[in-house]
Amino acid sequence: MKKTLCMIVVSFFTYNIWAQDNVKIDGSITLQEGSDTTYYKAIADDDFIIFKESKDNYYLGIRSNYFTIASVYIYDGQNTLKILHASYSLGTTEYKKTDQWQPIEEYYEWDLRDPLISNEETMHTLEEQYEAFYKANLWVANTAPQGSYRDMEFLISKDLFNEDSKFAVAYKRKVDGNVELKYWPTQVQQCTQSLDIDEKIFNGYLPEDVMFRFNNFCGHKIN
Repeated sequence: MKKTLCMIVVSFFTYNIWAQDNVKIDGSITLQEGSDTTYYKAIADDDFIIFKESKDNYYLGIRSNYFTIASVYIYDGQNTLKILHASYSLGTTEYKKTDQWQPIEEYYEWDLRDPLISNEETMHTLEEQYEAFYKANLWVANTAPQGSYRDMEFLISKDLFNEDSKFAVAYKRKVDGNVELKYWPTQVQQCTQSLDIDEKIFNGYLPEDVMFRFNNFCGHKIN
């Protein structure tokens, strides 16, 4: 029995995830990923967020104190908001501005499911799947069960941004014993007209008639 349990734990933590530019998107933020400057220079680094850039990509590391999923919201400065959502699957969607913001689809089309919950048989290794997802979507992240249950990692191509883009990161962490939805930059306290809609979008739902608040989103000039 003890041997069986050991084998399960080892298989859980030995994902062979595609790596690029000294970062491996496996849900465990290493000292090298946090401090290395060979490929990436730091833009922000606090107790919960590492945000770095290379010539072609952004690396985002979320160090929560609680089990978390995460989303990155990228506003193009005009009429499109792209959402990169990572939980037990990865998915990308968009909102478009009319009178208010409307989702372009009713549901996410999940393109990559965590292998622990996926029943799909594939001839491709997990590393190949992650590389293919990145090439098709210009970003990739670990799924929630991978690595540390508190860490999330994203690799995001700069091709998803323009010179007017703003963005924010949403994740969960525990504050004074309560689990709360938090944003980076920390000036963002709410990203829509209601906290209830914030929660729904964060959890992978796509409500209609949304009023996004972009004033406190982070703007960063693309090199």
